[in-house]
Amino acid sequence: MRLASIVFITLDLISQSSKPLPWATASSRFILQTTKINPVNLSLVKLPVFTGDRRIEIRDDGTLEIIDQRKQIIWRGSLPGRRSKIWLEAGTPLSLEELKALRFPESTLYRNLHYTDGDPRLFLNHLIWFIDDGENYLTCLNPITLKIEYLKLPEARGLEFLFAPSGIVLITLDKQWLIPWIDLNETIRTLNVPYPKDQLGTAFKPFPSGQSQGVQNLRSNPIEDQPKVRVK
Repeated sequence: MRLASIVFITLDLISQSSKPLPWATASSRFILQTTKINPVNLSLVKLPVFTGDRRIEIRDDGTLEIIDQRKQIIWRGSLPGRRSKIWLEAGTPLSLEELKALRFPESTLYRNLHYTDGDPRLFLNHLIWFIDDGENYLTCLNPITLKIEYLKLPEARGLEFLFAPSGIVLITLDKQWLIPWIDLNETIRTLNVPYPKDQLGTAFKPFPSGQSQGVQNLRSNPIEDQPKVRVK
């Protein structure tokens, strides 16, 4: 009986790990352009000054943590792989040291994207964009609302990212893709709406995570959550 139980448990775990993740089967929302885009890069190069005590920690294996002023982890999530590049809001490049130095407020007024009054990128408050070494997803995190989204990228390597007035442009040597800001309106709205305060953890789960908030971890193998050895 004990052997039979072990076999059934093993089969159940295998079936769970083989289930596709919600966003893994989704097609890329980036549109291949038939005519070349010549976007104007108006990204802000000067980092804004935030007032607050909330900070982001990111490990070499892609684990994301948001820590409050009491040095307690209030949220934990992950990138699909190890972080490669980081941008702030409308495409301001960030180094890992600059990200660590940023301090975010506990709350902010909700601002939806606007397309008739100026540049939509002016409404991307506090959003942090990540690309990992796998280059399969563009991850967006709002450290104030504790929400994260994964945007599937087209099947291409060596992508260059440009946060243009028309949208996010992906560039290779011979191709370009675009996802307009208007197509990201629902995604940005979801990121900007905070969770109810009574969903922020319990005595048994002291900090929320993507999985506890209805978002599964992108890694299906627990071993992959261990820090990866860098090859020199």
